[in-house]
Amino acid sequence: MNFSQIPLNLWNESYENEWIIGQSNELATEVLLNASEQIFLCGPRFCGKKHIGLKISKQSGCKIFLVNLMSDAKIIAEYDAQKAIGGKVIWIADYITNVYQTGRSVSKDVASRLNSMQRAEIFELTEDMLFPLLNQRLASLGFVVRNEIINYCIPRMQLTYEAVEKSVAYIKKMNRVSLKDFKEFFEHNF
Repeated sequence: MNFSQIPLNLWNESYENEWIIGQSNELATEVLLNASEQIFLCGPRFCGKKHIGLKISKQSGCKIFLVNLMSDAKIIAEYDAQKAIGGKVIWIADYITNVYQTGRSVSKDVASRLNSMQRAEIFELTEDMLFPLLNQRLASLGFVVRNEIINYCIPRMQLTYEAVEKSVAYIKKMNRVSLKDFKEFFEHNF
């Protein structure tokens, strides 16, 4: 007996429009929506910077630059070109404490350009966001998880975006293993 996977595209417009606003990202969301110039969006890993950047970009038609993927020379050239053109541009990068970096060393020229922009910062995850974020991430993958299970997990998790992503990855792995076991059981018994 052959099994085949039915293609299921879960990334759709309704998921894209689901941006949970809480204490950690409320100010950044407001700043991004109202910005009219170049804006530097920073925050911890996995906090949804690219997600909200893409959403705002689609709404306003502005450009997005991922600083982590650009060389210093490219950042300087694009910054200067966009400054001359004007309009809304979103620059996205992770940050480390007081120094706004891209996960690598940046030149003083790049740092001064990033620091000259209006800044929208997504802060560390807050307790009010943990349940809806974990629930949304699981639902976006097609997992329906009872509230009791999520409530059981939350007190045992670190309060970070990275912990949410690790939990989701672990649940995906458990699901793959259980489906593999089910397939083997089914093939041997029927």
